[in-house]
Amino acid sequence: MNTNPIQWETIDALINATAEDENLSFTWLDDLATHHLELVAYAVSEEIQAVYSELERVQVLYLLSVIWKALEGKLKPDPLDPETLEAMDEANWLNYEESEDEVKLLDDWIDECAEPELLELLIQGILEEEELEENSPEAIWGLFIQAKSCLDALLTLRLDQ
Repeated sequence: MNTNPIQWETIDALINATAEDENLSFTWLDDLATHHLELVAYAVSEEIQAVYSELERVQVLYLLSVIWKALEGKLKPDPLDPETLEAMDEANWLNYEESEDEVKLLDDWIDECAEPELLELLIQGILEEEELEENSPEAIWGLFIQAKSCLDALLTLRLDQ
C-alpha cells in the first residue's frame, strides 16, 4: 500500500502554477505523451472526440497533465502496456454498470485508490465541474471513467508496488 500518497497541497500548488503559466500544463502533457503516448492517444481517440465537447476533452487532458506532474519521480520508467489501460477501462465500466449507488461506488474507489487525492481531483474536475454538465450525467460519467482508467493505469507503474 502507498505509504506516502500525494496531498492536496501538492495538487493545489500544481494547479496554481498552471494559473500563473498557462503553457505549463501543455509542457506536462507533452512530457506525458513522450513517456506514455498510448495513454494520451486513448484520451484523444476519435471515439472520445465524437462524444465529448472540446471543453470536456481539454479538461481531461489538463487533469491528466496535473496528475502526471504530481506523480513525477514516483513511477517506473517502463512504458505503459496498452492492455493494462484496456483492462482498467473494462473493470471501471463493469463496476459502474453493476453499481446501484454511484456515491457508494465513488467512496469505494477512493478507499481502494493508492492515490485518493488524485482521484478526488478527477471527481471534482469532471463529475462536480458545473461547466461540464451540458451533457447527460451518463456521458459525464463516461468522461470520468475514461480519466480514472488513465489514472489507474499510471498507478500500476508506481515505484512502491
